[in-house]
Amino acid sequence: MDRVRKFGLIGALLTVFSPIVYSIDLVATLDPNSPILNEVYKDDVPVSGKVIAGVGMSGLAVNGELALFPKAESSLGFACVQVMSRDGRYWAENTFVLPEIDLGDRVQVSYPSKYNDLLNEYDADDLAILSYSGRCEKKKVNNFMVTTRQKLVDKSSALIVYVNSSRADTYIRVMNDPSKKVTKKCRRITEGRRTGYDTICRVDMSERATAVNPVKLGIYRRKFNKSLKPVQFLVSLPELNS
Repeated sequence: MDRVRKFGLIGALLTVFSPIVYSIDLVATLDPNSPILNEVYKDDVPVSGKVIAGVGMSGLAVNGELALFPKAESSLGFACVQVMSRDGRYWAENTFVLPEIDLGDRVQVSYPSKYNDLLNEYDADDLAILSYSGRCEKKKVNNFMVTTRQKLVDKSSALIVYVNSSRADTYIRVMNDPSKKVTKKCRRITEGRRTGYDTICRVDMSERATAVNPVKLGIYRRKFNKSLKPVQFLVSLPELNS
């Protein structure tokens, strides 16, 4: 019995002191051609006026504060990442170099902001991130990749679109899934400063909201009984089962 206990104790010690193997995080880093983060934090930041301020997803487990879900088949090797606060005080646009990825990989973004303490104070709905494949010089982009933040991890699974609605009633619709062609009203933010964006649209993903990928979304706005120009775009969804 003593011998059995002795070997049991040795096995327990080996288990405790054996090195733990962690998976290596995939990390996107700033483009070496622009190694300093292009960012602004002040009261009078000019607003771009774009309708879509950000595309994200809640309920995804990630490491770090900010993560991207690029398409594995993308051979561009770069991602443009735009960050905008709801109050309009913070704005940034930077090109990041992507690591080699496989289908379903999530990529942590190394984001060396000198305003990190201020950014961490923004609540889950107060910071919008918009990302797409390629460098930021790319124009007329309508195909975005999903982003997420640490503050969205414990929320229910949903695709989130941050909208500059021009104070209009705003609706979202999945366009390319016959079973999900339901127009849903978005939530307009009424409290606080809303210079960057003023509306948040959500598409429930708890039961996989759409069977197609990428998903085509439409944003519709109506103000003073007049319809504003609709915006349609694609979002490449991550492999949620990976």
